[in-house]
Amino acid sequence: MKYQRSIVIPMGEILIISERPEFLLQTVIGNNNYSELLTSDKFTIITTDDDQFFNENQATYREEMIYKGIYLGHHIGPPLKVSISETEMRICIKDIDVVVYNKFFWNFVFKYILTVMSLKHRSLHVKGTTLIRNNKAYLLVGRGKAGKTTLAHSLQTKGFTCTGNTHAIIRDNHIWSLNTWVRSRDQVGIESYFLNESSIVQDAYFENIIVVDHNRDGKLITRILDADTAKAFVTNFCAAVGNYDLKEDVVDYRKQVSFEETYRYIISEQKLVDELISKQLIYLSADVSNAGCLNQVYDFFEQSTII
Repeated sequence: MKYQRSIVIPMGEILIISERPEFLLQTVIGNNNYSELLTSDKFTIITTDDDQFFNENQATYREEMIYKGIYLGHHIGPPLKVSISETEMRICIKDIDVVVYNKFFWNFVFKYILTVMSLKHRSLHVKGTTLIRNNKAYLLVGRGKAGKTTLAHSLQTKGFTCTGNTHAIIRDNHIWSLNTWVRSRDQVGIESYFLNESSIVQDAYFENIIVVDHNRDGKLITRILDADTAKAFVTNFCAAVGNYDLKEDVVDYRKQVSFEETYRYIISEQKLVDELISKQLIYLSADVSNAGCLNQVYDFFEQSTII
């Protein structure tokens, strides 16, 4: 028996087909609700116990790395047999625990699909937390442990709604967030994951991008980032190809065309980054452990003519 699940994304749909219902990613990706979509494209994920589809001699760079247990960047795990085409990914789940599969999907599959599908439709996949208030969206970005999640939680008590904690798609002046599991850390650094379910609309007019930094001085520091710093930050810590190191993958996605054409998506992301930083990026350093400082952040959002 085959089990299926369809997940709406800004570019259309991810269709999951599996021989086991527990592999439908119900705890990793929630339902998404948008007022409009970019397009009606579809990407299919097929998980199966049959590994006959895999040919090690014809594997792409990523397929070969995954077969060695190297998923993406610093993410590693059990070796997996995976085959990737333009519209489909097959994954052998024989003898694979669902916890391992969920982490593999989160660490590579979802990032890959969102990136290639967004670039295919001239939009930018970014890492960041999306907050919406009064039909305007603000994207909080920052390096790991910068305090984005804590800051977002605080602003939610002030009338903002967090519609996506990690992934968002931007095109022109519109942003779409993705409802995915949220990682939290306790006081000793132990991680846990939870998934929010909501019927709130997850796309809106894209108002501004806030580069979050953390200090321990109880102070709020804000300024406009200069263009060079803004571009370096967005390219390496926000835009998906640079942040997740997906350059090999987007080139292989275009491998059936000319050499020059294989680099079109990388060039496209660079141009989209330039468009993004044409908005003045706001640098915001806050002590997220200090209640008084968090109140100052809220006041900044309320009073700033920039925002």
